[in-house]
Amino acid sequence: MRGHEVQERAMGMKRIFGLVCAAMVLALSFGCASRFAQEVSSPLPPETAPIGIYPENIVSGDILEIAYHLESSIDDESYRIGFGDILSVRVSNHPELEQEAVLVLPDGTVMLEQVGWIRAFGLTAAQLTAVAEKAYVSAGLFEPEVFLTVVKAEERVKEFMRMLGADSGSRLQVAVFEQDYIELPLIAPVKVKRPLEEVRAEVRKGYNGLFGGRLNVSVNLLKRAPPKLYVLGEVMKPGEIELTRPVNLLMAIASAGGFRETADEGAVLVVRFDESGTHRQWVFDLDDGLLTEGGSAFAMHTRDVVYVARSPISEANLAVKQYVRDLLPIQMGIGVGWSLNN
Repeated sequence: MRGHEVQERAMGMKRIFGLVCAAMVLALSFGCASRFAQEVSSPLPPETAPIGIYPENIVSGDILEIAYHLESSIDDESYRIGFGDILSVRVSNHPELEQEAVLVLPDGTVMLEQVGWIRAFGLTAAQLTAVAEKAYVSAGLFEPEVFLTVVKAEERVKEFMRMLGADSGSRLQVAVFEQDYIELPLIAPVKVKRPLEEVRAEVRKGYNGLFGGRLNVSVNLLKRAPPKLYVLGEVMKPGEIELTRPVNLLMAIASAGGFRETADEGAVLVVRFDESGTHRQWVFDLDDGLLTEGGSAFAMHTRDVVYVARSPISEANLAVKQYVRDLLPIQMGIGVGWSLNN
C-alpha cells in the first residue's frame, strides 16, 4: 500500500475516533435532572406505607356473573303487563269489539277496536281495564263495561330464556376487557369502569325496559383482576407485576429481575395514573437511597408505571453502534491488520 493511502486511512480512523469521543462526551454530560423533566414532577404522596389496592371501579380483567331468573308464578292482581303479553278484551253489549288475542307490542301499546292505540306496558289488568273503559267512552260508548284478562304472559321473556338455554334460570359469565363497556343479550352496551352498584343498576334498568319486573336479574362480581403495576426499561424482566402483597419501588424493581448492567439507577421514573386518566410523576435517584417523606420506602399503587432509564455510557455505546459502526462497509474490531508495505 502506498504512503498516501495509509495516510488517508489513518485520517479516516481519526475522524471515527472523534465521533465516538463526541458521542460519549455528549451522553455523559446529561445528569439525572435532564433525563426526565423533573420540573413537572409531583410532590411526594403523603402515604408512608406501601400499598397495593383494588380499584373501586370495575376494571379490565374482572369477571362478572349475570344471573337471570324467571318467576314461576304470577299474582294476577299485582302482575304488570309487559312486552309480548297477549290479552283478551270483551266489552259488554258490544260483541263486535271482542278481541281474543291482543298483542302488547315492543313500544308497550295495544290496538283496541274502535279506540285505537293505548299504552298497556307496566299496568295491571285492572288499571288497563279502567284506561280502556275511558277510551271507549271517548269513542262514543255509553258506560261500557270492559273485561280484560292476560291470556299469555311473559311470552317474550320465556323466549329469551329459551335463547339462553334455560326455562327458568340461567347464568352468564362476562369478562371485562379494555373497552369501557360490556355487551349483554338484547340490551344496549353497559358502561363499566365505575362501581358495581352502578353497573348493576344499569343492567337491571335495561332488562326492566324489555320485560318489566318479570325477569329477575342479578349482577355479581365473580372474580377481581389482581392489581398490577408495570416495570419497564432497563430491568431484566420488563412487564407487568401482580400486586399480591404491598410493595415499594425497590421491591417492584426486584420483582422485575433487578437492574440490567445498562441501567441508570440514578434515573428511575414513576408515573401514577388515576381512574380519570390523569397522572403524576416522580424521578428517583436510587444511587442516593430511596427515601420519601417520613423516611419510608416509596409505596407502589395499582396501575403505576416504573421506567428505568438507560445509563449515559450505554446510550453512548448504542449511538456508536447505530451511527458509526453500522455505517462502515467493513466491521472493525480486534484483529484488524494494517499493511505498511508499499
